[in-house]
Amino acid sequence: MKKRLLYACGLLFLGLSVAQAQIYKWVDDNGQVHYSEQAPDRQRAAQEIRLPRHAPQAAVASPEQRRQKRDNLLRAFDEERKLRKQAKAKKNQQEARRRHNCVLARDKLKNYQRATVLYNLDETGKRRYLSDAQRSRAEANLKSKIKEWCH
Repeated sequence: MKKRLLYACGLLFLGLSVAQAQIYKWVDDNGQVHYSEQAPDRQRAAQEIRLPRHAPQAAVASPEQRRQKRDNLLRAFDEERKLRKQAKAKKNQQEARRRHNCVLARDKLKNYQRATVLYNLDETGKRRYLSDAQRSRAEANLKSKIKEWCH
């Protein structure tokens, strides 16, 4: 416990960079580490600990530099906000298109299932009736589209 207290005090001395006094570290006969501002007697080997000096403070920005930095940040925030708004609008548009396609596909499938016969119109406007296999493929195609759009 006493070792920890001494160690903590030693670290406290290290952390105090306000005082620029010399700090010495040595170990006594009992193996305890000591820190002091005074060198121990000459019989003990002491290690001098050099504390780092304060780092110079950053240069103070002029009001014009601060204003320019603020304006740059505001422009960057505005640009980011616009990009997010555009992305959200695009996502909403895609979602609306997906919902619309879902409704159309479900409606068309219901009509296919209710109808007794199905046909397509050719270029001249004549009816071309679908065979049972063509009808099954058309219904399967609509079901896959419903799965894709109505998830």
